[in-house]
Amino acid sequence: MAKNDSIDKSKQEKINAFNPSGIGHTNGNLFGLPFTVEESDIVIIPVPWDVTTSFRSGAANAPAAVLEASYQIDLYDEDMPDGWKVGIAMLPISTRIMKLNLALRPKASSFIKQLEQGFPSGADRYLTNLYEVNDGGKQLNAWVKEEAKWLLSQGKIVGILGGDHSAPQGLFEALAEHAPGFRVLHIDAHLDMRLAYEGFTYSHASIMRNVAAINGVDRFVHLGIRDYCEEESQKV
Repeated sequence: MAKNDSIDKSKQEKINAFNPSGIGHTNGNLFGLPFTVEESDIVIIPVPWDVTTSFRSGAANAPAAVLEASYQIDLYDEDMPDGWKVGIAMLPISTRIMKLNLALRPKASSFIKQLEQGFPSGADRYLTNLYEVNDGGKQLNAWVKEEAKWLLSQGKIVGILGGDHSAPQGLFEALAEHAPGFRVLHIDAHLDMRLAYEGFTYSHASIMRNVAAINGVDRFVHLGIRDYCEEESQKV
């Protein structure tokens, strides 16, 4: 039996045995679904990252919190009652990315505090924090991109579960190589088109500007925007 036939058989057996109206199984997968990554058409990359958030931290905990809450969600959808059968899986939450986030978040916070105080005399010593945070953002994007590239090459539909708004940049970069010429529908209250907000190249407030610069993104549509600065108004 070919590998794909074996996967299809395993998936069908799980569909036949699974009760979508039953209690969610705490099996480490979204909604307690029984599918492996190989058996799933849709695969989610969890990104526990909130290094550059400027108001409050906590978004990095979202993948774990969403996973825990997902076991309580009913799978039935009137418009697509068998939607769960396509297979949905989530990759394990990366401990490496979690540790990197925990290490860099205080450095970003310290640098932001200096900016809020007008960058007083002696604050130059915090520039090292800025450089480390920007390097960490580069590492994050490279990791997400490689994960996404592998999944896309397997024919998967890839989603990102962040994390702050900067989390999906690596996926956009992977998509630009895999299927150039795609368009982006951005639904948000903010444009997120600032240039290196607060000095952070990969800021949560710069994500759409960074994505717009990717060769392979054809067009942007922003929806729901209520707040943007003068700098951003010149980019739309």
